[in-house]
Amino acid sequence: EKAKYLGGLGGLFSFRSLLTGRLEDIGEAISLHHQGAVVAPEGHPLKAWNRRDIAMCLAFRFRYTGRLEDLEAAIRLNRRAISIIPGSPSDKAQLLFNAGCSFQERFGHLGQLEDIEKSITFLRQAFSMTPIGHPSKIRYIHSLRDSLQSRFDCTSRMEDLGENIACDRC
Repeated sequence: EKAKYLGGLGGLFSFRSLLTGRLEDIGEAISLHHQGAVVAPEGHPLKAWNRRDIAMCLAFRFRYTGRLEDLEAAIRLNRRAISIIPGSPSDKAQLLFNAGCSFQERFGHLGQLEDIEKSITFLRQAFSMTPIGHPSKIRYIHSLRDSLQSRFDCTSRMEDLGENIACDRC
C-alpha cells in the first residue's frame, strides 16, 4: 500500500541523512512521511508510525539546526501519534518513549522543569507497559534514569534519587 511505500522511502532518506548529515535528505524524509500519514486510512497503524517518523526527523533536524520550532512540532506529533495508535502495548510504549525523549531534549535546551516532569511521566508509562525481557525495556529505564537525575539536579528531591537507585533493581 502507498502509505507503507512512502514511509519506507522516507526511512531511507532519513537513514542516509544520519550517515551523511545532509539536511536536504531529512527534509525529503519529512515530506515522504507526511505524505504517508496523509494517505494512510484513519485508524491504521501506519498513520501513527508515519507521524512518529516525522517527529523523529524533526528532532534530528533540531539537533543540527537548533530550530526550536522543529522540536515543538516533534512533541506535538509524538503526542498525536500516541493518541491514535491502535495495537499492542509495546507499540504504544515506543511512542511514549519517543515523547519522553523529546521533552527531555527540550528540557536540555530550555531548562524548564515542566518539560522534565512530562519526560518522566511518559518514560514511566513506557517502562511500566513494557514486559520484562523486552529488548527496549533497558533503553526505557536508562532514559527514565537520565530524566530523574536531571530533575534531582534541579530540585534536590531525594525521591528522585531513590527512584533512580530503585531503577537499577528493575
